[in-house]
Amino acid sequence: MKNTPNLVIVDVAAVRWYNEEHFEHAITIPIEELDSGEEDARYMEIPSGQPVLLHCRRGMIVPGAYRRVLELRPDISEISYIDGTPLFAEYNEWLAAQPGK
Repeated sequence: MKNTPNLVIVDVAAVRWYNEEHFEHAITIPIEELDSGEEDARYMEIPSGQPVLLHCRRGMIVPGAYRRVLELRPDISEISYIDGTPLFAEYNEWLAAQPGK
């Protein structure tokens, strides 16, 4: 994450978990709270031409989101996900220490 310029981070966990803790500047798409049409519409809002990293909280629901984004968004060439617990504090502290942030 630290070495990927213009990274788009997408949090697919429920809003309550996003509100509790999240990566700075992450897009929230709470897939468990959306119907499939709403979910797909939100995936279409992810910027193209930038690498995308998806995550949830334990790596349980994110693989399905990853597969769906791959299907819907062939215009995004770099898509990956965190398979496990994200390190929010570590990344956010690093980000805050970057010049111009």
